[in-house]
Amino acid sequence: MTRYLKAAHGGNAKAQHFLGVKYDKGLGIRHDYAEAARWYRRAAEQGNANAQHDLGTLYGDGLGVPQDAVEAYKWLSLAAAQFNVLNAPEYRALALKNRAELAVNMTASQRATALQLALEWQPTTLPDWQIDLGIRYLARRTERATVDVAVARERQVQRAVN
Repeated sequence: MTRYLKAAHGGNAKAQHFLGVKYDKGLGIRHDYAEAARWYRRAAEQGNANAQHDLGTLYGDGLGVPQDAVEAYKWLSLAAAQFNVLNAPEYRALALKNRAELAVNMTASQRATALQLALEWQPTTLPDWQIDLGIRYLARRTERATVDVAVARERQVQRAVN
């Protein structure tokens, strides 16, 4: 556990998500939704799709954070978009299902606000998949691998919406 704490405090998004799960589920550590939300947020803000999904779920249920459908919808939309890029259709389907359940009790204005927040959102660091893409680009040194991240993110969110 010390190894994960050290990595999480050092900014490792996977370790932060791991700690969030530990607190969320009470696995070998005290069950604490607020602490889970704190770790999920740190990882989610770096672009970790699993953390974005889990943070969105906590916001939707009001566990450890104030219940906020707009924030939940935003994080679930971002997760769905990332899962699409990561080619994880089962996780994307789950994020879209959870988002659809939220949408039933939201106004069109709330959904639009959430999607606008998702479009404006920027990670504090690059997500792992973007780092991997950069490494592949440098390894292959091909000009075709150039990616406009802002355009890619907007397309991801738009695909998640549809």
